Amino acid sequence: MSNFSEEGIDAILKEHPVQQLTPHTVRDAVALKQVLNRVRTRGYAVDNGNDSMGMRCVVAPILNAAGEVGAATCVSDPAERVPHRRERELAHSLTEACGKVSTMLKYATVQTKPSMARER
Repeated sequence: MSNFSEEGIDAILKEHPVQQLTPHTVRDAVALKQVLNRVRTRGYAVDNGNDSMGMRCVVAPILNAAGEVGAATCVSDPAERVPHRRERELAHSLTEACGKVSTMLKYATVQTKPSMARER
C-alpha cells in the first residue's frame, strides 16, 4: 500500500477496514498513512507484532519492469531473535537482494521478445 495514492489508501480502507489482530495493529487511517510514508522513505517496512504477537518482520518490495511493486519478500522471526538493532542490517540485506531481483525482472522483460519466447 505504500506506493498507493492517498485516495487509493482511503478507498482500500473504506472497502476493507483494518482488523485488530494484535494490540500493535495500526488501525487509524492517519497513523497508517504515517507508517506508509515512513515505508516509502526507508524503502522497506517493519512489522513489530502488528500482525502476529511476538513476531518481527522486515519486508522489501520487488519492482516490475514498470517500476511498480510486483511482489515483496520478507524476513520474519520471533522478535527476540530479531532485536531492533538488527532491523537496519536485515533491511539493508533484504532491499539489496530485492533490488537484484527487480533488476533481473526488468532485464528479462526488456530482453524477452515474443519471437524469443516461442523459440524456448
